This record gives sequence, structure tokens and C-alpha cells, in this order.
Amino acid sequence: MKQIIINQQQKINFYKAVKNRKDKTIIYIHGGGLLYGNLNDLPNEYIDLFLNNGYDFLSMDYLLAPESKLPEIQKSIFDAFTWFQQNFSAKLNLSSSKYILFGRSAGSYLCYQLIAQLDKSKFDLPIAMLDFYGFFDLNSPKLKVLSKYYQQYPVPPDNILNSLIEDHKIYEGDIQKRFLLYVASRQKGNWQKLLLNSTNDQIILNFKQVPPTYIVHCTEDFDVPFSISLSKKFKIENTNLVSINKKSHDFDREVTNDNIKIYNDMIDWLNNI
Repeated sequence: MKQIIINQQQKINFYKAVKNRKDKTIIYIHGGGLLYGNLNDLPNEYIDLFLNNGYDFLSMDYLLAPESKLPEIQKSIFDAFTWFQQNFSAKLNLSSSKYILFGRSAGSYLCYQLIAQLDKSKFDLPIAMLDFYGFFDLNSPKLKVLSKYYQQYPVPPDNILNSLIEDHKIYEGDIQKRFLLYVASRQKGNWQKLLLNSTNDQIILNFKQVPPTYIVHCTEDFDVPFSISLSKKFKIENTNLVSINKKSHDFDREVTNDNIKIYNDMIDWLNNI
């Protein structure tokens, strides 16, 4: 693995496939409700599956809320993507800039926002999109309702929550601390207020520009409703929706034989794109 600081404190991790090379790079954006997380959150066992099948793998970090609002977050994602497109040969020793976007949860949302940005730019769109339990509209009423799941936990006091917010911009946030910000925002139904200056901060996505997409989502997801992925299936022209019969959100946080099979099935699909 090669880590590169590309812009002030922003980093990418790059893993190069040795065998069965496809000359295509998986560009991965982590989840965390846009409030926490880091570029190392995908278990190495899953990364190895991509590498063993010939796909290079690049993960990026990005600015987090509430220290930065969505427009700045979008720009940090676009900056990292632009760096890849401009440096794939000289810095990463790749012969091709072809890529696949992969996001989990809020990372999937940022992938869709990136596609919307790319639709207006000179860059080629991704070959495919890998979407694990993600969403595409931050302003969806389904994401604004008070979360019954998170309301079962004690409500953190405001002084504790305020102590978790830094006085400077950050690119990564410890889940052990920052998860409280997310829990409280879903308890109170004000998650979007931490992320947006206004409802117009989102870039409108043209679903006709979304490439073939592989979606994996638990049917009883307590965080991002499964119905959001059902709607994506009908909005995106070429989709493969895999439903997991579990009451879980990030079901793949633990590496199991079942989850390895889910990733292998996804890679088989990707090999045929």
C-alpha cells in the first residue's frame, strides 16, 4: 500500500494489483454519515479480493461535517478524483485512468454527487458503480424522520456534542467519539442541519448518467431504508439489486464467509461489465 498526501492534509491510499491486471481502479469513498470515518475503514480482506481479481484500489479521505459543509466536502472529493486523473501515470505508474466508483452508506451518496459533478466536467464517467446501502438524496423525507432505532439510546447533552466539534477543518474523525454526533442528529431529526448551508447545496443527479450499478442493501436496514435502494433500481437504467435479509445497516463491517461471497459475486458481475 502506498499513502500519498495530495492536498494539505488530504490523503489517498493506493493498492496496486500484481496479477490478472484489469487496468481499472476501484475508487472507494468511505461512509460515516459525513461526520466521521477514515480512508482505512474497508477491511483488508475485501481489498484483497479486488486486488486478486486484477483491480487496483484507491481509497480517499475527504472533509467532514459539521466543520465543513457539503459544498466543501464535494470539492474535496472532486479534488482527490482530479488528482487521480492527472497523476495516474506519473505518480501511480498506471497505464489507464479507467475507474469504478465504490461507496458504502454516505460514501455511496458522495459517489453519486461526484457523478453529478463529472457530468458537467471534461472527465470520463465511471465504468460502473458499486453501492452498498447508500442513498442519493440527502433531503429525502425518509432521512429526516426521527430515528426510532437511535431514540432508544440516551440523548447526549449539548455540551458533550459541542466538545466533539473541532475549531478547524478535518479529514478524518474517530468513530468512538464522533458517532455521538450522528446518533444525536438522527434522534432529533436535524442531521441535515449539520451538513448543509441550504437545501440547494446538493448537486442534482441526472440518473441517465449513472453507469451500471451494483446495489447491496439489507431489507431491514434501521438507518438507510431499503426502499431507497428500490427506488434507485427504477431510476438507474442498468442495476443489480442484492437484498440481504438482515436487520442491519453496515452488515459487512465484519468479515464472514457469507460476506466474502457477497463481494465475490459483486466482482463476478463487475468482470462482465
